[in-house]
Amino acid sequence: MTLCLSVISDTVPPKLIWQIKVRIRSLWKVHSWNDHNTITSLEMILIDEKVGNNVDCTLWAEHAEQMHTYLTDNGYDKSVIVILQLCKPKIFQSIHGISNAFNGTRIFINSNLNESLEYKEKLENGNKSLNQMISYVSSQSNNVSMDDFLKHPKMTIFEVLQCPKVSTVVVLAKTIDFDHTKKWYYQACTKCSRSVRTKSRDLYFCESCVDVLPANPRIRIHVQVADVSGSSTFILFDRVATN
Repeated sequence: MTLCLSVISDTVPPKLIWQIKVRIRSLWKVHSWNDHNTITSLEMILIDEKVGNNVDCTLWAEHAEQMHTYLTDNGYDKSVIVILQLCKPKIFQSIHGISNAFNGTRIFINSNLNESLEYKEKLENGNKSLNQMISYVSSQSNNVSMDDFLKHPKMTIFEVLQCPKVSTVVVLAKTIDFDHTKKWYYQACTKCSRSVRTKSRDLYFCESCVDVLPANPRIRIHVQVADVSGSSTFILFDRVATN
């Protein structure tokens, strides 16, 4: 009789019983917090034939600066081996990934750690299954073509400020500075991406969705710009701010 096997990524509620074929990648014992001689659980990392080779990783604050500095000094076309210690899982727009946990996380970039050196040796020996390319955020393609961009009417900053209705326009202006008095991210609703206010430690209230739910940080940068007609502050969100 042939078993009907599922891959790990398919194991989701509400079904409780699954048949999977996996390999144990790591195995360890968890001891009681108040009695080291007592084992409370046995934990393991499992992998199947359909391995998750790619994972989204978001770095914040000094960790992002450390990564940016390294790539700026060493270039983006070389193999870069990154070890992220004490990171945390995250879900953003239904995509699972990891991010640094601010004070607890340490990042090692092309370090002399044994794990990093062993992985680098496998890469140099031509193990293509391990060859992963690090893509810099600014190299991501923009789905909006230049023709689509230029089809919108052009306005000066003064004309935008006087515009009586919500419109999509093109403004040719020079970036002067960033408004450092404003935070560069905000807590956004996981449904509509609008700003939310704190309800409790892990929950937020969205006035647009009229609901209490978790939230995710999203980029919001205040840029001071100017043209011949005047100056103003433009707010850039997520992908535009990243580029």
